[in-house]
Amino acid sequence: MSKEKKNKKQGPIRTGVVLPLTLTIAGIVLFSTFLLDSAIEKAIEFVGEKINGAEVNVASVETSFKDLSVVVSKVEVTDKTNPDFNKFQIGSLKFQMLWDALLRAKVVIETAEVNNILLNTKRSYKGYVLPPPPPGDDKKTQEMLNKARKEFDGNVIGDLAGVLSGDSIGAGKKIEGELESKKRFEALKVEVNQKEAQLKQTFSKLPKKDDLNKLQNRIKGINWNDLGNLTKAPKLLKEVDTIQKDINKTIKAYDGAQKQLNQSVTDVSQSYKEAEALVQKDIDNIGKRMKLPSLDPASIAKMLFGNELLSKVEEAKKYHTMAKKYMPPKKEGKEAPLKRERGKGRDYRFGTPKSYPLFWLKRAKIDSQNEQGMVQGLITDVTNNQRQINKLTEINVEADFPVMQLRDIDSKIVLDFMQEPKANVNMSIGSYPVKDKALSDSEDAKFIIKTAKVRSDFKGVLKEERADFRLNNTFREIQYEVSAKSAGVNEVLQDVANNTQTLRLDAKARGRWDALKFEISSNLAKAIENSARSVVQAKIDKAKNKIKADVEAQIAGTKKEVNDKISKFKSEYTKQINTFKKKYKEITSKLSRDKKKAEKKVKKKAGNLLKGIKL
Repeated sequence: MSKEKKNKKQGPIRTGVVLPLTLTIAGIVLFSTFLLDSAIEKAIEFVGEKINGAEVNVASVETSFKDLSVVVSKVEVTDKTNPDFNKFQIGSLKFQMLWDALLRAKVVIETAEVNNILLNTKRSYKGYVLPPPPPGDDKKTQEMLNKARKEFDGNVIGDLAGVLSGDSIGAGKKIEGELESKKRFEALKVEVNQKEAQLKQTFSKLPKKDDLNKLQNRIKGINWNDLGNLTKAPKLLKEVDTIQKDINKTIKAYDGAQKQLNQSVTDVSQSYKEAEALVQKDIDNIGKRMKLPSLDPASIAKMLFGNELLSKVEEAKKYHTMAKKYMPPKKEGKEAPLKRERGKGRDYRFGTPKSYPLFWLKRAKIDSQNEQGMVQGLITDVTNNQRQINKLTEINVEADFPVMQLRDIDSKIVLDFMQEPKANVNMSIGSYPVKDKALSDSEDAKFIIKTAKVRSDFKGVLKEERADFRLNNTFREIQYEVSAKSAGVNEVLQDVANNTQTLRLDAKARGRWDALKFEISSNLAKAIENSARSVVQAKIDKAKNKIKADVEAQIAGTKKEVNDKISKFKSEYTKQINTFKKKYKEITSKLSRDKKKAEKKVKKKAGNLLKGIKL
């Protein structure tokens, strides 16, 4: 007889839990003692390098297992435009993690402190700069930016100097390369031939003169007197009805041909407009090759300052692309409740007051005072899940570096991932120095801002698909360097410099990321237009008229051939349609009148027969 196994009574200590708990705590202790410092250091360097696009170095990391405090010393962020220097350097970064969050495999930092920030410090060795990332999903945006860069490329002041000196007026130069307008008119000639062939095929199937004669003979053969004969009337009415249907069918066929002709004319006319627009584009492109400047202030402003706005857009796009990888997906309405099959018993749900997101930096205080100046600010609620904590990420930083002449820096950024991911950026610099900003540095003319103080305001709203940027710069206390080979050019440039002692730049970029529209204006562009127009406009107009004449001469033959073909098939087929439709409408009108006349005659005859008969 076998003994029954007795259940062992549970003691006050649950040994089944003790071992896993002991191993977990031991693992955390060992990790904190031997690996945590290195892990934090590598994480800061890796993430910082990805964000910065250049090497980031951490001198040391010290952690305390007792309270999970961390001190990061000397974080160097390489300036990728000048890798021998740091963009900025952080003296120390201190923060403390929460134990209860860490035991849940979450990182929650109650407060962090950032101290002793220095700008433009010399590195002990040249920092590594990451290669530019491939276009990837932003290929269209990159294409748009490259197109804008080409549009902004140019030296309007140098080109003006060339025109004034007579070197680049384009006299005697021939048009080089294939004209886009000529290629389009050649293609249009083929298109017109195709449309003509299609119309010819359609019209070949339409009833012609012989069909019209046959129809008229059928109508002539109708004996309307049979309408009063009860035996013959049904057959006559059926024949009349058949003729009427044949006429309507024929008119409908011609209406279809008319519709096809109208559509062909519309298509060809649209293509013709496109070809005509390319004529002006060819003229403008040849003018650029011959360095003929535009005196339109908007075009001048784009050449002078377009790349300045473009650099801001490119930098914002870089961070936007990087952030998209970590943004939560767009919230689509209310989440539908989970449907569960009803089971036996009761369900109890308990709240989770200590529920944390995967990462949450509640508060980071920036307080830096040193020989360069001061930086103060507050960063709140940096997290991977704003919806869980129901708070937006806010970054507010103020700085002032008198030694480096960077004054009154103010930055406010709000990151909102609650519904549609969005970032609002407001940044301003009260004053910063500009040196040797060359607006023109050609052999013909130099126009350089040697020194100036600039106030800059930048606002941006960045969304997943769209963006809106606004840049406003004001240059004051400007010292220009102006020189030119030609005395006339030098006089014009001196006049521009005298009229722009305060220089303003207003720029906007709005729309979809891959189709941004740029608007740039500046009083410098207006001053250039005013000073140069009287002495240079006549020469520019003369050169442009010559270019236009040359372009028109090259496309004249093809253009005339296209025009002749369009006029021919429009007039020929329109005349044919109108002639036959008119004849068929006359026939159907006569048929209808004859039928009514015969019916009236029959009714009158029937009425006379019934007179005198009493019922």
